Amino acid sequence: MDDSIETCKDNAKWTLSSAICTAEVRSLGGMLQNVHFLFANGDTFAPLAQADWADDAPKEDREIAPHLQRLGGEWPCVPFGTSPSDPQHHGYASNAHWRCTHQSQRRIELVIDFPKSHVVSQLRRTIEVSEEAHRVDCSLSIIVRNACELPIGLHPIFRLPTDAPVHIVLENSTLLEPMPAEIRPPNFQLVAAEGRMLFGADGQEIDFLQGYTGLSTELVQGYDAGGKVAVEYPQEGKKAVLQWDENALPHCLFWLANPHQFEHLGAFRGLGVEPISSWFDRGTKPLFGAAKGSPRPFGVKLKPSEPWSMDYSISAETILMQGAE
Repeated sequence: MDDSIETCKDNAKWTLSSAICTAEVRSLGGMLQNVHFLFANGDTFAPLAQADWADDAPKEDREIAPHLQRLGGEWPCVPFGTSPSDPQHHGYASNAHWRCTHQSQRRIELVIDFPKSHVVSQLRRTIEVSEEAHRVDCSLSIIVRNACELPIGLHPIFRLPTDAPVHIVLENSTLLEPMPAEIRPPNFQLVAAEGRMLFGADGQEIDFLQGYTGLSTELVQGYDAGGKVAVEYPQEGKKAVLQWDENALPHCLFWLANPHQFEHLGAFRGLGVEPISSWFDRGTKPLFGAAKGSPRPFGVKLKPSEPWSMDYSISAETILMQGAE
């Protein structure tokens, strides 16, 4: 199969496959979903989370962002979070349909044009499943109409097993910070940080990277994330590795949904590991907390004459299974 096509059907879905990886791509949000890595010993590893309602008929409710109705997998957010020019969370492209301009068995190219009033003109996205490694390779390109600075991010959501916590492995001495009190929702429990150790309101230490028992919904920002985060599944003997250009997106936002209850939709379990150039999901200007001490930017400067682009990947590796000798 090698079709040069241009389609934009509502809720279109495309399939990619190699001998060791399969994946689906949705037109809504350009979402990469249902990634399955196939190992020689017969194991199948599916690292990305998927909402129970993701394949249901969309609800006719303007209060529910379209990307939440198809929640799961990975997709780009331009701009990331909420901004005056984009009333829907995570921007126009997260909540509208992309069109496919080319597809082969292992690779797809997607494009979305923004409204003419928007500073962004177009996003381009490629997704390719490797036939040589347990990896999905992606790229994102941004074309703007006018010079601007935008918060930009990626939004992979990893699966959270119900029987045991996953382990988050950071690349370097990333500083963690829970949401500052000035913007923290009342149901969030993490209130302070010291290095990588986080604290609840009762002063109890919580090792967010190794165990989050008792936490439900949290947002934790990692400053200077180093362009690599691994999510380990010790009981399955596997880990997922997310790699990206740290110069393009220097930070990483962790969204814990353990579970998170969405009104009108239901409960969702997942771990967002979101490379960003943003201050939490609140824009390019840090207002409080540890961010003011970071030398790295919280927005991406874009020019019409210079399209911005970045490559990144999600891969899978075998690790020692918990309890194995």
